This record gives sequence, C-alpha cells and structure tokens, in this order.
Amino acid sequence: MSNFYSPPENISEDKILITDEESFHIAKVLRKEAGEIIKVVDGFGMEYTGRIETVSVERTLVRIVSKRRKPCEPLLEVTLACGVPRGDGMGLVVEKCTEIGVFRIIPLVTKNSVAFPGVNKLERWRNIAVSAMKQSGRAILPVVDELTELSSVSILLKNYKLKLVGWEREEKRTLDDIPLKENQKRAIVFIGPEGGFTENEIEELEKLGVIPVSVGPRKLKTETASIVLLALLLNKSGDLG
Repeated sequence: MSNFYSPPENISEDKILITDEESFHIAKVLRKEAGEIIKVVDGFGMEYTGRIETVSVERTLVRIVSKRRKPCEPLLEVTLACGVPRGDGMGLVVEKCTEIGVFRIIPLVTKNSVAFPGVNKLERWRNIAVSAMKQSGRAILPVVDELTELSSVSILLKNYKLKLVGWEREEKRTLDDIPLKENQKRAIVFIGPEGGFTENEIEELEKLGVIPVSVGPRKLKTETASIVLLALLLNKSGDLG
C-alpha cells in the first residue's frame, strides 16, 4: 500500500486533509474513491491508516482509523552538510540519502564551490525528499536547509557530539577508528564540493571538533561520497539492518 504525505498542521484528532499534488495523485493517477483505505505519513515519524471520505484533485479528506509511531527510522539522527555539486547532483544526494535514513541536509557554500542554486532548486530538492520518504517507507521527512555558508555551520556544531568530515587527503583514519557512544543521538557529516575542502577549511573544522575520516582509497564524487559515508555511519550505529 502506497504512503501519502500530509504535514502535521493538516492532521487533527480524527481527520487528515491532503492537498495539492498528493490529492491529485490520489484522485487522478491512482483513481482512489471514497471508502478506500490509505496510509498517510506526517514527516515527523507518525503513520496513519485512514478511510477516504471525499476525494478530488485539490482536496482529499481522510478519517483516521489507526495511527502509530513508525519503527523503521534510525536511532542516530545524521545531518549531512554537503557542498553543492554541479547540475542536478544535489537532487541525487537528497534522494538517496533520504532513502538511506538521513535526518537533515545542509547544502553548503565553500571556497571551492562552483554551484549556487536558487529558490527553484531548493523547492525541487524538498519535493524530491518527500518522494524519497514515501518510496522508501519512511515516516520522517528530512529537513533540507537553504544554501548555507560553511562558516555559518559552526553555530550548529554544539548540538552534535559526533562530528565528521570526509576528506580525500585523510589516509589513515577511517570510521572503524571512531568509537560510537551510547548517548550519541546526533551526528553531523561534512562532504566537500567537487573541488573538495581546502586545507584551511579542514583546519577550521578540526578546531571545532570535527574529525577528518577517509571514505576509501579511491577519489569519489561529492554525490557518491555523501551516500557512502552516510551508509557506513548508519551501518556502524546498527541502523541499516
């Protein structure tokens, strides 16, 4: 059964309002009718089973039959701070990292950045996150931040006990060398743009407690490095199986 998405503000004690593209998909693409049972997620971890009361291309009203906290979400909340690659590479990062289990994505501007996307790209990335959340059976919608300067991220770092940066010049230290503590519930992972992080940027991150780690012996594209490091970290925390 497909999952549909409706934000918490459209969900009351007994009813769910589904609008816009989601309602169009229900009415025109899947041709659902009143009386049919569907599942809805709110992007904050809750999954609802409900019966359609009214359906149209603009609005679908669903009466809640049951609800639960969906159990498939990672216990480790990982934020990916990623230099924006050229083209639609960031769309791939958002899609695949959402499927794997990322909690938040921060598109970064760094010294070597060559891509500076506008509002339309940001909206597209957020729509991709919604689609990937539904496709992968998740119930938490990752936050996709606005384009952020690397220097501004330092303000957020106090919220994380585990702070890592994938760096192609780190030859010795890998994730295997990083212990995970039981009380570590949040982690942040940095991945550079196509030109990588500069030595000065790595030095500044290290001063803030960020640990450089290798992502393997081969030089990876930004998109690949993001997916690989996230998967390795969630696997290490026991959140991939």
